Amino acid sequence: MNETWIDRARAQMRAGGISHQALADRLGCTRGAVGHYLSGRRRPSLKQLAEIARALQVAPAWLLHDNGSNAVQEQAADYGKRDHLVPVVGDSGPGRGSRQARLLRVPTPARNCYAMPITNDAYSPRMFAGETILIDPGEEPLAGDEVVIHRRSGPPSIHTYINKHQGRVIVENVSGNRSRKSIREREIKFMHKIIAVFRAGEELRRS
Repeated sequence: MNETWIDRARAQMRAGGISHQALADRLGCTRGAVGHYLSGRRRPSLKQLAEIARALQVAPAWLLHDNGSNAVQEQAADYGKRDHLVPVVGDSGPGRGSRQARLLRVPTPARNCYAMPITNDAYSPRMFAGETILIDPGEEPLAGDEVVIHRRSGPPSIHTYINKHQGRVIVENVSGNRSRKSIREREIKFMHKIIAVFRAGEELRRS
């Protein structure tokens, strides 16, 4: 019997200890919808399958066709060749007088991206002090993406985005017990997607 994408998805869920409810939360849908997908009663669209792959942290080609490794390719770029520079900003975020005279060298065209240093271990083991995150303010986050939320008051904070519902943004902690919280949209000035993490010691260039 040939293995299907459902078999691979279920295997990945078992390996990662991901329940139907946890997968539903990452996708921003109901537990019942996940049950329909994984039982074959409902066929997800290609876009939904790509979102399922992202939520399971596997490559879409592997999930759909068992093609290649199941590892997620975090960045489709040559990390040995870094020709683009983005500004590194401080804790108060971009455009608020906190821009430091530092640039981060990155491998891909940065558009309007910016970078931000991690200054403590509050987000470990996902991110640690001394690392730098690359942020794309122009890319809309999907369920399961990590985001930086700049509130109208207070410092920015990092969360896992779940969904938006009735004027609120639902997020989870990126570490620890992954507890969930609801933030009023009107309290949020910016919510920007994190697209890469640069480890401690990556090249910073002063302007």
